[in-house]
Amino acid sequence: MAFKYLLIVILFLVSCTNPFESDPKNEAGQIGGLDKQNGQPPTFSYELSIENIATVGSNLLIVPKILDSQGASIVKSCKSSPELPDGLILENSSCQIRGVPIEPLEETKFIITALNDFGSTEALLFLKVETGLPVFEYQNEVVKDGRIGKNFYLAPKAFNNGGLPITSCTSTPDLPEGLVLDNSCTISGTPVRSNKQTNYSISAKNAKGSTKASFVLGIICPTGYINVPANSELEMLNDFCVAKFEMKKNRGFISSIASEFPEVNINRDDAKAQCKFLGPSYALITNQEWMTIARNIELVGSNWSSGISGVGVLARGHSDGNPNNSLQASEDDSQSFLFTENRVGQLPNAGWEQKRTLKLANGEVIWDFSGNVAEWVDWSVSNSKKAFHSMEGTSVFSWRDWKKIDRNIGENIDDIMLPSTWSSSFVKFINGIPSAELSLDRKSGIGSYSAGHVTLGGAAIRGGAWTYSDHAGAFSLILSSPETRATSNVGFRCVWR
Repeated sequence: MAFKYLLIVILFLVSCTNPFESDPKNEAGQIGGLDKQNGQPPTFSYELSIENIATVGSNLLIVPKILDSQGASIVKSCKSSPELPDGLILENSSCQIRGVPIEPLEETKFIITALNDFGSTEALLFLKVETGLPVFEYQNEVVKDGRIGKNFYLAPKAFNNGGLPITSCTSTPDLPEGLVLDNSCTISGTPVRSNKQTNYSISAKNAKGSTKASFVLGIICPTGYINVPANSELEMLNDFCVAKFEMKKNRGFISSIASEFPEVNINRDDAKAQCKFLGPSYALITNQEWMTIARNIELVGSNWSSGISGVGVLARGHSDGNPNNSLQASEDDSQSFLFTENRVGQLPNAGWEQKRTLKLANGEVIWDFSGNVAEWVDWSVSNSKKAFHSMEGTSVFSWRDWKKIDRNIGENIDDIMLPSTWSSSFVKFINGIPSAELSLDRKSGIGSYSAGHVTLGGAAIRGGAWTYSDHAGAFSLILSSPETRATSNVGFRCVWR
């Protein structure tokens, strides 16, 4: 019997022994840094006296009022029941709630559970997500790649409708022509004209109100090209880009640059090929495009000797044969008489007319559009359709003033050389015939016309060269050559569209 009681006492003593005393590494009763004697589940709570109201699309941060992990343990996880709304996350180590809610939510009770090595604790949180203003932004940078005739697309970097339908997206100022805004404030379309870099403020509106975001956009031409405004009267409905300079060869490649001499001794088909080689949007200038430029520059007063459009002489560029060769240009547009023997202050038709730069209505400057070297244009007129003076009966090689042309200019239903293909605005018509008394002529700098023989030529060459004298001009036209001609005073100019 005594042995029996002794065994019971021994078992009782063993069952009451502190198990931690068997660990020689932790005499204080800790394992792995945990206070197993004093450790408790986390203590934490949220401020219930404050309404936690979030707004769709806006940043939210909720921090527990109290968070004590108790003892040496850290909070290992935080969980929510039910799950938090989309856009919000629960930080595992702090039980902080943060993020941007993306949908409205009626006031909802959430039970947040914090867990450490000793157990878990629950805290209540009431959260409501209300609708709000739209929230959006664009990349914080200047958009540089808007190009005429090329598809453009720009979407907001982030967009939230505030939980309500977007009723409108609007731009101040208006977007460049050809671009549109949809109700996600995405910009898309095909620009039809160039535009300097401009700051656009985009406003997104819903039932709560509106929010604005901005970006900078420029619609530009390629390097070495300038914008030419559209002209609906000539059925040129879109802007296009034209080479600022006559085409030059630079390191073996054709380009629009000021330095070097114009590329010449080239026939029309080769000129077209050279332009096309630059890329899919490049081409040799057409007659319609040439006329769009000519009609534009003749209406700019600074291109005339008097400073008034249509009065005095229109600058016709290097055309007096002095020096007796083509010239290089300059990046400095103020050097209008560069390499000529002329200067500002000379009288018209006594030197001033040799001015090599012409300004467009949009402020762009083009070099040697008239004079220096004549230029191929992608246009042909069959010999039977050439315009000519009725008194002479047949066309000949001689130059003639435009105001003396009165045949095949629209009196026949199949005429090609309508006035829109050759006429200055200052050639005035009476009953469809140019008026010799009311019209300007080559002495006014607009240039002359050479039809050529009725059995030869037909390929258009425009502008005139350095030896053309007053036959050179913005409206100068030669139809006396075949497209196979290649001479030292005929070059070309490309466009980009």
